[in-house]
Amino acid sequence: MKLKFAGTDNDSRRVYYKDESNLLYCFEDVSRRGPIAFRFMLCTGGGRPLGASKIQPLELNALPPPSDTGRTAESFRAWIAAGGAIQESGTETPASLSPRPNPA
Repeated sequence: MKLKFAGTDNDSRRVYYKDESNLLYCFEDVSRRGPIAFRFMLCTGGGRPLGASKIQPLELNALPPPSDTGRTAESFRAWIAAGGAIQESGTETPASLSPRPNPA
């Protein structure tokens, strides 16, 4: 599934992406005191998570830009760099994420 970066919400600890049919998804930071972990979820148009989305190979068109220095964006970039295992029901599932570099 190809996903296009749509923004970051540091208050809700979510990084948003839209798919080719304009559905909104988010990676929600579920790490509390442990290692960085994100959950992939389908969202309403307003950004509220509806529930965990089926994991499939995902292609991200961009990561949050380096100018986004919020905790969520920084954690997400670090998580992707570390291999991006998606949190599912208390377990981590290796995700097939292939981020492309941010456009210049």
